[in-house]
Amino acid sequence: MDKSWMFIRDRRSDEFRAGVASFLEVARNCPAERKNEAGHIRCPCQRCANRFYFSLETVEVHLYKSGIMSGYTTWISHGEVVPPIQFPRNTREHQFPRNIHEHNLPQPSGVDEEEDEEYEDREMEERRQSQSQSTVEGQPASFDELEITQEVLGHRSGDQMRDG
Repeated sequence: MDKSWMFIRDRRSDEFRAGVASFLEVARNCPAERKNEAGHIRCPCQRCANRFYFSLETVEVHLYKSGIMSGYTTWISHGEVVPPIQFPRNTREHQFPRNIHEHNLPQPSGVDEEEDEEYEDREMEERRQSQSQSTVEGQPASFDELEITQEVLGHRSGDQMRDG
């Protein structure tokens, strides 16, 4: 079904009118479970965005006033079925191996615990070295904001005590 009408700005054009008519036909035939108890359908106009139910006539007016919501190209709230994805069958190049050994793929190996501990130790040592190399007035570079704020406030309160 051609849905190019959904992107037309001129809502008075024949193409837009024909598109609205095709949408209303789909909506008119949508399953009962897609309608509310009054038999109204969701309104896909820009303002309602499928949140509210109205009669077909009101939905038509809304579509002419504000257009159909962008991105609503498969009308699932109105009974349009999403086409299933087709996968190629019985073609050798698209088949997945039945087991991991069929195509000589590398087998996953467990993580060596000793190796993992060595890595963590090296990482911790690198952090310690980088902190000791960059200091501000004798304090580690990783000094957190709370400690800095406390230090600044402590200096200010000491200045006030000397001034007062």
